[in-house]
Amino acid sequence: PYKFAPDEQIHIPFIMWLSPEFATSFNIDTDCLKQHSGEEYSHDNLFHSLLGMLDVQTGEYDAELDIFNRCRR
Repeated sequence: PYKFAPDEQIHIPFIMWLSPEFATSFNIDTDCLKQHSGEEYSHDNLFHSLLGMLDVQTGEYDAELDIFNRCRR
């Protein structure tokens, strides 16, 4: 349970690498991403970020939870 979980199970690192070609293809400003790298994210962000990055059209998508949305050119 979350209440008893050690910090190592609650706060985990999120590591992302984008090739220059990938960032260009999806119009992602990597400098913008670096500026927001210290923010806290959750599993909710991962889901919506993948939907947005892959341009999946669904009512479930929430642009506010998409890590990449504010860094698109």
